[in-house]
Amino acid sequence: MRYVPDIIPPEHKIRPDYFTGGPPITTTENIIGKTLYVLNFIIGGIFMLGGLGLFFSGSKLSGILLWLAGFVAFPMGFNNIQGKLGASIPGWLRFVFVILLLVFASIFMPK
Repeated sequence: MRYVPDIIPPEHKIRPDYFTGGPPITTTENIIGKTLYVLNFIIGGIFMLGGLGLFFSGSKLSGILLWLAGFVAFPMGFNNIQGKLGASIPGWLRFVFVILLLVFASIFMPK
C-alpha cells in the first residue's frame, strides 16, 4: 500500500485541537437543564396519555386540548413547533401556553 500525500482536502482534515482538552465540565446549569429535559418528557407523556384517555372516554375537546398541552410540553414536539414557525420560543412562553391549554381543557371537562 502506498502513501498518497494530501489525499484529504484541507477543509475536511481533523483539526489538531480536536483531541486536546478533557471531558466536558458538569456545571449546575447543565444538571438543571438535563433534569428539566427529563421532566418535560415525563410531564408531556402524562398529559398526552391523559388527553387520549379523555378523548376516547367522551370528552373530545378536553382530550384534544390536554393532548396539545402534552405535545407542547414534550421536548420533541416543542422542537417541531419551533422548526415550523422558524423562530425561537422562550421557555416562559412555552410554560404559559401549556398552563393556558390546561385551563381550557379543565373548562371543557364534563362535570
